[in-house]
Amino acid sequence: MELGLEDGTAFPLPDGQQLVRTVEADARLLRPFLEGLVPVIVGRGVTSAIVTSTTARALVLAHRFRADVESMEGFAVLRAAALAGVPAIEIRGVSNLVGERASNGWDFRAGANAAVATTEALLDVLRPSTT
Repeated sequence: MELGLEDGTAFPLPDGQQLVRTVEADARLLRPFLEGLVPVIVGRGVTSAIVTSTTARALVLAHRFRADVESMEGFAVLRAAALAGVPAIEIRGVSNLVGERASNGWDFRAGANAAVATTEALLDVLRPSTT
């Protein structure tokens, strides 16, 4: 998670609280992707407090966090699931490249279709066979 001062350092939180900066997908849910049972690209996301609108900022985030995608919602969902003890994974259908807004060529339908297809493929792998 990218939150704090521009140089990457955190600012102090009340009562000595520490900012949680990373969260991981559930290993069991991730396994079918890593084993090639569901053919997708597995990558790392970064959640930023700012919508990235320049290629320069996208490159800074990619380098600082080794991120492949900007994932505004993913961190919150994975963190809430971890706190609740619920296995979770983020499946993201990419609809646009991060960077200059006018040249992105957004395709929400393609991103949504990719997310649905990936979710269905994962459920097919995880569901016990009835045959």
